[in-house]
Amino acid sequence: MRSLRCKITIGLSLIAILVVGLALFSYLELRRAQAQIVAGAHVTEFLNVALEIRRFEMNYFLFGQAQDLVENQAYIDRARALLRDHAAAFEAVGDRAELERLTGDLDRYGLLIAELTKGGGKISADEIRQVDKNIVSRAETMADTERKVLQALLCRHRHLLIGAAVGVALLVVAIVAMLTPAFNLVIRQLETRQRQLLRSEKLAALGTLLSGVAHEINNPLSNISTSCEILAEEVSRGGTPFEKELLQQIDAETWRARRIVRSLLDYARDRDFKRETQPLAALVEDTLRLIRGRIPAEVHVAVAVPADLTVSGDRQRLQQMLLNLVGNALAALGSVGDIDIAARPAGAQPAGALVFGQCLEAVASVELVVRDNGPGIPADILPRIFDPFFTTKEVGKGLGLGLFIVFEIVEEHGGCIAVDSETGRGTTFRVRLPVGENNV
Repeated sequence: MRSLRCKITIGLSLIAILVVGLALFSYLELRRAQAQIVAGAHVTEFLNVALEIRRFEMNYFLFGQAQDLVENQAYIDRARALLRDHAAAFEAVGDRAELERLTGDLDRYGLLIAELTKGGGKISADEIRQVDKNIVSRAETMADTERKVLQALLCRHRHLLIGAAVGVALLVVAIVAMLTPAFNLVIRQLETRQRQLLRSEKLAALGTLLSGVAHEINNPLSNISTSCEILAEEVSRGGTPFEKELLQQIDAETWRARRIVRSLLDYARDRDFKRETQPLAALVEDTLRLIRGRIPAEVHVAVAVPADLTVSGDRQRLQQMLLNLVGNALAALGSVGDIDIAARPAGAQPAGALVFGQCLEAVASVELVVRDNGPGIPADILPRIFDPFFTTKEVGKGLGLGLFIVFEIVEEHGGCIAVDSETGRGTTFRVRLPVGENNV
């Protein structure tokens, strides 16, 4: 969750920085375009004034009216005012030298018109037209340059907006691509926790039900057992062998039913969890001693657990876990086979192993391995072996709670369990548990 929040924060910050930068750059570009438009307006106005100067000049030479020279002189003054008041705008279009040449031509033209107004006979019309032509030509060049500059500015601004839009789109795509795995991981974790919560609620209700059912079954079983004992005493004094055999079967099945009920009560009973540092070698040895009589003569059990290796957990629950794992291996082997029990500091999970539960990589762990060379577990049922009441044994041969209890104990200790099995090549259970204080 923290990683996802960090990625979202980084992504939104990058988008915000890009948008703010784009807005600031666009603002500056628009300010520059505005200034360019204002400068262009002055240049255009100067060109119009220059054309008016030429018009009144031509009228004077065509019709000889003195008023045309007065109007011409007024426009000359207006042109000078434009060059003086907006020199920066004209320099931005051309350069200072061009502005000086234009100012010089305008001053010269003004002097020629002034002489012409005074009646100077030495003033040549061709000279006046040439100077006027230079002024108009320079004004047209400036106006054309101004239009090109403005068009280039607008084109660049348009390209900038398109590039920024593409950049934002690519950034959004990159952020989405970056966040998608994180969102998928969070969704998977939420789904896993939801399944675990539903499973816990379901198992809590199942435990309550089993506890009630087990207590209800115990009463008739006690009556059956008592009645069977009374009948056995009566039959022992004069009954037939067949009657005695039937009573023995009743008694045996009654005790088997009682053991089943006891298993259900053990499953449903809520014990206090007591975590302590447990020497793993001694724990394995004591556990095997409890089931030594159940191990057939042709089944060989090999133990390779370092004496200094410890785990942190509840001794009774860990023994129950190991008893169920070894009991599961014995059931798979039958009367002949090998069981290997080993332990070592946990490393990387082997490729192909199916992992149940969640192990924290940052927590130091011990790996307890229980391996048998039995027939193995088919791949289609391997994911279901830790489900409660799931069993492949015949009816009456098992309740399907053994491996489920193993998973519950492992999960209660903050560990995980991996299963590696192949049909015909045996099964390996790898239990990871937090290390004891001696191994930290």
